[in-house]
Amino acid sequence: MTQRFCKTPLALWWRRLPSPAVAFWYHEWVRTLSHPWQLSISDSIDNMIQCPRTLVLVSCVFLLPVSCKADEWVSLFDGKTTAGWKANEKPESFTIENGELKFKGGMAHLFCEKEGFADLKNFEFKAEVKTLPGANSGVFFHTENRGPGGLKKGYEAQINTSFVKDPRKTGSLVDVKDLDKSPTADNEWFEFHLVVSGKRIVVNINGKPVVDYTEEDKPIRKKGREERILSHGPIALQAHDPDSTTYFRNIQIKKLPD
Repeated sequence: MTQRFCKTPLALWWRRLPSPAVAFWYHEWVRTLSHPWQLSISDSIDNMIQCPRTLVLVSCVFLLPVSCKADEWVSLFDGKTTAGWKANEKPESFTIENGELKFKGGMAHLFCEKEGFADLKNFEFKAEVKTLPGANSGVFFHTENRGPGGLKKGYEAQINTSFVKDPRKTGSLVDVKDLDKSPTADNEWFEFHLVVSGKRIVVNINGKPVVDYTEEDKPIRKKGREERILSHGPIALQAHDPDSTTYFRNIQIKKLPD
């Protein structure tokens, strides 16, 4: 978890105190203000600090910084197993090799089922990817696992450096916004970075945007692609034909506000 330290107003600290401590503080303070002739402020403070729990809280308020959550990137791959992922068919197409996720063995899709990240709307996805000559793969999102077969629902962001049978190259939103030249090279790692926010989809390769698309209110899709629209759902990584070999590593996800 990525954290940072920040300054927080005392009012916010007060809200974070457990309710018993807040009630005790409030009681002593009101008693002091209402009956100053009966109890001095110094007496109230003495009473407050006699409670060990309150003393600890006072120390936290005045001496310690606040731990504030920053935007978090969460790892989806531990480099050892496919924990948190599920293949819709041919699980043998997804193996671990040298701490990398290897895709080879025929058409299949590996769905992310990690708790809290199995149904996404707005998010960022990053991974390092390497293709061997003739490889084809893709990152599906807002999709759905309906069992064996191709994926009808959601978008596919293409990974294809040199697979000659498909003219849609790396970075394409397949059959929506296609690229005819790949910004990547085979046998070289590249960063694949996908951002989905509202109606906007941005595909970045090695830090540079190659596709920036905003979905229309009523998008028109060709036959067979009618479900290629934004909604919500998991991410799925594609293994293609038996001769296709693709590697993934450093797979990360970050949720964005809805």
